[in-house]
Amino acid sequence: MSVDMFGRHLHPGKGVMQGPPGEGFRLTPEGNYDITNKRLCHVAPPMDVYDAINLDCVEDLIQTESTQMQRRLANVRQSMEKMLANLENMLTNLKSELTEKLQQQRTDLDMTHSLTLRHAELIKTLDVKVNGRHVGDGETTSGGGAPQTSATPLSTASSGYSRL
Repeated sequence: MSVDMFGRHLHPGKGVMQGPPGEGFRLTPEGNYDITNKRLCHVAPPMDVYDAINLDCVEDLIQTESTQMQRRLANVRQSMEKMLANLENMLTNLKSELTEKLQQQRTDLDMTHSLTLRHAELIKTLDVKVNGRHVGDGETTSGGGAPQTSATPLSTASSGYSRL
C-alpha cells in the first residue's frame, strides 16, 4: 500500500484514497456525528425529508421560491392597478355626476331668483292697482288729485319682498 505526500493511502486496484487512520466521524454524547469543523463533500441531492442538502439544492430552492414570489407580486401589482383604474373611473364618474347636479342646482337657484324678482314686480304692480299710483313714501294720488297718505303698500310691508 502506497502513501502520498499528504499521508493518504492508495489501495492497489481500487483507486480509492483513504485519509490517515483515526480521521473520520466521531459521535457526540447525544449520538450525532461530529466531523470537527471539516467539510462534508460530494453530498448527493436529498431523497428523503431528513437527508442532508448540498449548496446546489439550496440555491435551486431559493431560485424557485424567488420566482414564485415574483409571480405573486406581479399578480398583486396587476390586481392593484386594476383596482386603482376602477377607483379612478368611479371618481371621474362621481365628479361628473356632482358637477351635473351642481349645475342643475345653480340653474334651479337662478330660476328661483328670477321668479322671486318677477313675483316682487307683480306684487308692486298689484299694489299700485289696488292702492293707486305710487308717488313717494306712503303718498299716492287718486285719479290725478293731490297726494294723500295711504296705508303701507304691500311691496314694502314686512313680507320680505322689499329686500329683493
